[in-house]
Amino acid sequence: MLLDCLSSSPDGNRIVLIASILILWSIVISGCQSGPVLAFQGSRHYVAGSEALKRGDGDGAIAELLEASRLIPHASEIQNHLGLAYWEDAQLGPAKSAFERAVELDCENEAARVNLERLREKIESSPVEWDGEHSTR
Repeated sequence: MLLDCLSSSPDGNRIVLIASILILWSIVISGCQSGPVLAFQGSRHYVAGSEALKRGDGDGAIAELLEASRLIPHASEIQNHLGLAYWEDAQLGPAKSAFERAVELDCENEAARVNLERLREKIESSPVEWDGEHSTR
């Protein structure tokens, strides 16, 4: 369901690959000396958040992915996973914002685009009340 995109590789190689790319990308665009350290720390939080999401730990995933997004603010994949974590925690407003940010950062991020579309459909068709941020089941 929500976590299908995380389980495309049984051993988590996809997450490690993305984290490595995020590190390299952040090093390349960073002009300050602390850029590599921030990128490394951000990637560690991204991996920890993605793994928490796989375990169904929405709160842990949100905390880790928020920290990753603070350290690497222009990473579309982090925003997409943050959206998934918020959605898992029934925080639909923040989930929608994270997916929108992911698409804004990388219009070719197909997973984020699909997740945003699915969330919008759920919000529009759901008999569940929505207060603009959380679903009230």
